[in-house]
Amino acid sequence: QYTVEQMQNALRDVTSGMPVATAAKHHGVPRITLLNKARGKYPTYRRMGPNPVLTEEEENILVLWITTVSKAGFPVTKKELLDSVQQLLTRLERPNSFTDGRPGKSWFQAFLRRNPSITTRLSENLTISRAKVTRESLTNWYSEIYKYLEMNNYLGILSNPVRVFNCDESAFFLNPKGNHVLAVKGDKNVYQIVNSDDKECLTVLVTGNADGELAPPLIVFKYQRIPQDIAFSVPPNWGIGKSDSGWMTSAVFFEFLANIFHPWLIEKKIELPVILFIDGHTSHLTLEASRFCEEHKIILVALHPNATHLIQPMDVSVFRALKAMWKKEVHQWRLENSDDPILRKRNFAPLLKKVLRDISPEIIKNGFRKCGLFPWNPQEVVDPVKEKSENIIENRLQSARIGEYKIVLRILEKNISSEKLALFKQQSSKFSGATEDKSLFEFWKTINSTLQCNGPEDNDNCPDDIEKDNSNDKVENSGVGNGTERLDGGFESINVEREDRNEINNGVSESTSCVVVDNLQNVNCIKDIVPSPFKKALIWTPTTSHTTVNKQLKNKRGIGPGAVSSHEWQNLYLRKLVKKH
Repeated sequence: QYTVEQMQNALRDVTSGMPVATAAKHHGVPRITLLNKARGKYPTYRRMGPNPVLTEEEENILVLWITTVSKAGFPVTKKELLDSVQQLLTRLERPNSFTDGRPGKSWFQAFLRRNPSITTRLSENLTISRAKVTRESLTNWYSEIYKYLEMNNYLGILSNPVRVFNCDESAFFLNPKGNHVLAVKGDKNVYQIVNSDDKECLTVLVTGNADGELAPPLIVFKYQRIPQDIAFSVPPNWGIGKSDSGWMTSAVFFEFLANIFHPWLIEKKIELPVILFIDGHTSHLTLEASRFCEEHKIILVALHPNATHLIQPMDVSVFRALKAMWKKEVHQWRLENSDDPILRKRNFAPLLKKVLRDISPEIIKNGFRKCGLFPWNPQEVVDPVKEKSENIIENRLQSARIGEYKIVLRILEKNISSEKLALFKQQSSKFSGATEDKSLFEFWKTINSTLQCNGPEDNDNCPDDIEKDNSNDKVENSGVGNGTERLDGGFESINVEREDRNEINNGVSESTSCVVVDNLQNVNCIKDIVPSPFKKALIWTPTTSHTTVNKQLKNKRGIGPGAVSSHEWQNLYLRKLVKKH
């Protein structure tokens, strides 16, 4: 074993006139290898061990991607790196010895050795208090984003509301919970006819800019192939996505950017680059999405973690109004279709179109203003946020202790005679009763004083070592609890349906190994297999091996991409209809 440096030093000595055998012995390198290198038979510089699957330039691209997205708030995991390498190898059609074309542990460790600037870090579990948004953390986030835009000469974007975007997905239930209704007095239950699955919902990705304009939304269906009646029910310029779970995935989000959002920007002649603020969900950024956005001048900016209820316009103003209008529209639709009040998926898009049409641009504008994104004004969000408060977990523990004190006091008073308990209650701070009851009195007094201090009324006589529990006030005043700030400064409860969906998404990895077709000139086997209406779409396809990909696509011929405009699906069915007749 010898290093590259040892061999280079030995070659330098040989070039200077030192005998090969002497130089080899002095530097500890093989004599024959040194001789062959000196004679030009072998290259003077060669990486030790087997040749890497990726070239040095390709690995540098991966390193740049990892560092760039980490600075943007999207740290790359080991799994995401291996997925991206698998996508890259499949796209390049490069032979390799990996199982199913996916690198393993040995390659990952070798990659870290070849690129010492990249290292692994163990992510820490954040307690409730540590994840709590503070004034300082929000100030730092705004400052870092501003410095990044300034360093890259992007500050001009912040002066044009048309170029500042935010997108987020939310679940829209086909059976939203009903409002209060009138009924006959005495009736205990009032029923409303709904679908058999009362929790059925569809994921909708809504995108808007600071000028109050909404881009075409994307509806994600749980289908392998979009049914014809649903395809024709969606407005032509809207996006139709599909995934195995019906939730947002990396593939669907990428194809939304490539096939819906970017073409819409070009159609509207919006000046590029634009800024797109998104939350930190893993489906929102992959190597392929990063590459596409960089090439097409879409700047992805990750919002501050755990603060989307404060700095994401869709959460702050749009979704609250949208959900209320959706519930009202569904109720009205059921009244108009009382003979068959079951809301089906083919009815979803027409109803959503009415709701989105009625959303006032001022609501969207106010969302960006309230979040301090346009006009750029961090103080709009930072000032109302209370300084870092005490540990929420400690507050909860304190509340648990109060509950224990109540139980102890109840048991204690149950086992003390009524005469003695009455005497205890009459005593002041100094006990004047029997000596043998003094310790019992002190114990009873301590528990009782603790409960009084943490009750609804303040008590100035609280012992110094007892801290009044204000956990409820702290959560309310922090502006971080289960509330979304309204435009009038109040708080509304966050839609639980959407939070549940986000928790499920965060708990299930949807980072399917994928490949992207860069442009029409590079479309390979996929171009001949995907139905003709989709040939212009950028497609994210599953990757195991090149042969397997062809086999899978041929078995599912005509399924199409994961996200594309409804116009493309409609063209597919029209072409089939013409061919049939």
